[in-house]
Amino acid sequence: MESILMKLMSKSITEGQLKHDKYAHERLNRRLDSTTSRKDFMSTFMENYVNFEVMSRKEILSTFNFVIVGGGETCATILTGIFCHLRLNEPVRSRLCEEVRARFEKEDDITIDAIKELPYLEAVSSEGLCMRNPIPFGLPRVAAKGSDTYCGVYLPEGTRIGTRTLAVNRAKEYFHNPDSFIPKRWLPIEE
Repeated sequence: MESILMKLMSKSITEGQLKHDKYAHERLNRRLDSTTSRKDFMSTFMENYVNFEVMSRKEILSTFNFVIVGGGETCATILTGIFCHLRLNEPVRSRLCEEVRARFEKEDDITIDAIKELPYLEAVSSEGLCMRNPIPFGLPRVAAKGSDTYCGVYLPEGTRIGTRTLAVNRAKEYFHNPDSFIPKRWLPIEE
């Protein structure tokens, strides 16, 4: 079956895939062979799987090759969307800058734990996910045990269903002014 699918794909797609695999495997092998103490996205994994007892090198390369694609594209999509909205929305940009500058004196003070204390940054991130969600497919669900009815349609137990995130995130039933970038909607209601 795989050989048939490969013949149906255009040459540029297969060449691009091979080029990506080669690039990713070179970088991943270099990281697997290094003894750096610098933390990165593989550090925690490598602390637990040092000698390849649980996963072979080939399995690790395959897994992290997928992580690189998934993590890179989704982050780029969200960040590009957020920066675009910040560029166009001076009040939001100013409030975010004020929060960050009030909390940190220098760049070295910015850590994962420290940014958890920035509610407006989290609100901007949540709004960015809502406005520019990178998931290109529906969020999968399975009809409840014993069957159920969704949107007026009877679905037998175990039926797979899904909803596009864009449709949910832009629904007026769930969001006031859903086409506008409004991070404060994610903050507690001000009294």
